[in-house]
Amino acid sequence: MLRRRPRPPRRDRPTYHGPLEWVGAKVTLPVYITEGEPYRPQAIIWLELPSDLVIRWTLIDPTKPAPSFADTLRAAMRSPLAGPPRRPARIRVADQALAGEVSA
Repeated sequence: MLRRRPRPPRRDRPTYHGPLEWVGAKVTLPVYITEGEPYRPQAIIWLELPSDLVIRWTLIDPTKPAPSFADTLRAAMRSPLAGPPRRPARIRVADQALAGEVSA
């Protein structure tokens, strides 16, 4: 009979109490949807640093109008996937167009 090796104790990340930064991006996912005409789906992702938590993600349906980048940020603040509703101290995005949407 096989004996299971005891698991090492779990090391939780230390709790960070400083200002939070959220990084937002519009990304093309590394998969293909092959139903119908093949395409690579896109998503909007909000990540919280330094914890590396995915705060919110939104899959973009190519057959419908894309959601506003700013609307996805507001939804992330209202209803994050982890933890209570909150506002980040800083927001970082990859380009000027996305920064313009968020600051408008």
